[in-house]
Amino acid sequence: MAITINTIINLIIDISIFGIVTLSLNLEVGFTGLPQFGRVIAVVTGAFAAGAIPGRILAYLWAIPNAELYTDGAYNVGIVTNINAILAANPAIAILYLLSSLILAGLVGAIFGWLTSRPAIRLKEAYLGISLLSFGDILMFIGVNYSPIVGGTTPVFVPDPFSWITGPLRSIAFAVVSLLLLLLVLFVVQRLAQSPFGRSLKMLRDNELTSNVYGKDTGKVRTTSLVVGSIIASLAGAIYVMFVGAANSLAFSRMS
Repeated sequence: MAITINTIINLIIDISIFGIVTLSLNLEVGFTGLPQFGRVIAVVTGAFAAGAIPGRILAYLWAIPNAELYTDGAYNVGIVTNINAILAANPAIAILYLLSSLILAGLVGAIFGWLTSRPAIRLKEAYLGISLLSFGDILMFIGVNYSPIVGGTTPVFVPDPFSWITGPLRSIAFAVVSLLLLLLVLFVVQRLAQSPFGRSLKMLRDNELTSNVYGKDTGKVRTTSLVVGSIIASLAGAIYVMFVGAANSLAFSRMS
């Protein structure tokens, strides 16, 4: 079977998205030694943030009719279509929307990374892993059952930051952006690994007692690792929903 250009482009995007998630896990599991079973938390928060907030803000700013019903399936398509028409005529605003969505996803990911670390950060081994896994399930349950976030069981369409690019060039643009984001994350993670912070993570992973002897606040180190890892993983969730053009709570279930 012949491999098409679209297949290659989609493969690059998938590799980039999953590569970003993998790098976040490498920071938390590989460098810090955390039993991270709840990676879905950050990916979902990034996806929900990009799917629920920027489009609403644009709809209100541009006084698009029925903006207050953004997640209602009967109005969402029309609202997003109007937003895309404006973005298509203003590439600079579209790029700003893309960057703002990624930044917002990172901020929300950091907040949830910190919140989930509070009750669980001093737990060890399987107890921490199961706690993070439970938080991920709770977040998915809320997304599915509380429709004002991203429509509940009904997908919410998301404005297209590349609506000003037509045809197959749109997918190419997404592939380039996704790959650049992966390379940027790789650079940041490598720099962190070679920094004093990275050495603290490895020392905690190898011997927590030694970390305590040298005056390291192990709770703070774990928290920082979870927050940074969550920021990275949330970017993957955001770029994913913008590429597929919709945020669907059910898409992040382990059963799908």
